[in-house]
Amino acid sequence: MARVSLSKIEKTFSGSRKNGGFHAVKGIDLEVADGEFMVIVGPSGCGKSTTLRMIAGLESVDSGTIEIDGVRVNDVPPKDRDVSMVFQSYALYPHMTVFENMAFGLKMRKLGSEEIERRVSDAARSLGLDELLKRRPKALSGGQRQRVALGRAIVREPKVFLFDEPLSNLDAKMRVAMRAELAKLHQSLNATMIYVTHDQVEAMTMGDRICVMNEGRILQVDEPLAVYNNPANVFVAGFIGSPPMNLVRGVLRQAGERIEFVESADEGSGFSITLSSDCRYALGDGSERSVVLGIRAEDLAIGDASDRDSSSATGIAARVSMSEPTGSDTLVYLNSGTSDWVVVERSNRARKVGDEVELQISEDRIHFFDEATGDAIR
Repeated sequence: MARVSLSKIEKTFSGSRKNGGFHAVKGIDLEVADGEFMVIVGPSGCGKSTTLRMIAGLESVDSGTIEIDGVRVNDVPPKDRDVSMVFQSYALYPHMTVFENMAFGLKMRKLGSEEIERRVSDAARSLGLDELLKRRPKALSGGQRQRVALGRAIVREPKVFLFDEPLSNLDAKMRVAMRAELAKLHQSLNATMIYVTHDQVEAMTMGDRICVMNEGRILQVDEPLAVYNNPANVFVAGFIGSPPMNLVRGVLRQAGERIEFVESADEGSGFSITLSSDCRYALGDGSERSVVLGIRAEDLAIGDASDRDSSSATGIAARVSMSEPTGSDTLVYLNSGTSDWVVVERSNRARKVGDEVELQISEDRIHFFDEATGDAIR
């Protein structure tokens, strides 16, 4: 087990930035505690895999410092960093048995046969591979092959485990099962693990903390629910959560003793909602401010248009554009004229396309973001 520290890490591909090189990682700082399960999540091209490969030593660092267990490893070869990496592809030797695949790295390190036997047996037992040790990869399912790849990493007993989207080749059911297996594995080994994924569901369910990246920068690092409930900016709000947070651009302004949010739209085509004076913090020092209003799909409710109270302060006339039953929940997509919304209804009630409804907003669940910077307004 070990602490991993990244300080002001920079990485550019294909020449210098002045010559049009791709600036993949832009001065990031990240601390991964001893024994922590850290998940780095973000869209394709955000720099997360490059960051992981720099920790492993598979990519060089242009500037900045990487430390593992307090030791600077920028110039240390990958084989001497005491890390073990699991890739998206299984990379198993087809002519070797499961046992031989898992033991191969240990033999290269010239460990004794008894120690190799012990480590492989222990890892196989924890991953449910006991009965498969004599099989070759072609006789295994995708999930079993992935477990062998995990076992090959475990037997090395490294200071740090690195995972680069290891579950992306599995079907949905197997992904769920393997997420649980990895979580159990982390608990049993109490090892430092850094896991890269583009799947925010994996990030939310697996990580002790999650690190959200975009365009080579770290945007937020915190516990999963803290990131979900208090996103640091518009990107995190829209990326973390399924379905993503509803985001609407508009203006906050003083309206007597209360605050009014007016959607940015053509004159007369948008909507406005009146909020309590508790939202005055979002105005800052001015009487008007351009903002993005954000609210989670589960924090919205749908009422019947026929029951609409014309004095309702936070109700918006809307029309159902689509309904997706998922079993116990239903995703209802609405249009309020110039804005689209998605609502999670905790029921299997059918909503018909074209139904006129009232979209009801819970004021205490609203998030505000500065329109210019995208940062959350606290």
